[in-house]
Amino acid sequence: MNKIALDKKQAEELIELGLDPNTADGYVTDEGAFATFPIQDSNGQDISHRSWSLAGLLEQMPSVSLDKLCPVYSLEFFDHFTDDNVDSVDATFEMCCYLLKHGLMEKVNG
Repeated sequence: MNKIALDKKQAEELIELGLDPNTADGYVTDEGAFATFPIQDSNGQDISHRSWSLAGLLEQMPSVSLDKLCPVYSLEFFDHFTDDNVDSVDATFEMCCYLLKHGLMEKVNG
């Protein structure tokens, strides 16, 4: 089954790499449930963490051609979308990590 959003660990890694958590388009629980609003338990405690859906992640990526930014990596990235064994969310997460680590994607602190 394909994921629709990053899990908690992936979202935290992108935030550590500099992606602005205010750009997240949803929330995820430790169990992986995703919603567009904060999730609370039966006691009213917030049990969710900021996260991105696939669409939200793609919106954060640079609008210039990825082939020009990192030609070898972008070929591998786009190959993931045609591989039934690789999740599109995971492939996009890996590409965002690469872009953030190499200064090719906007960070919170520039």
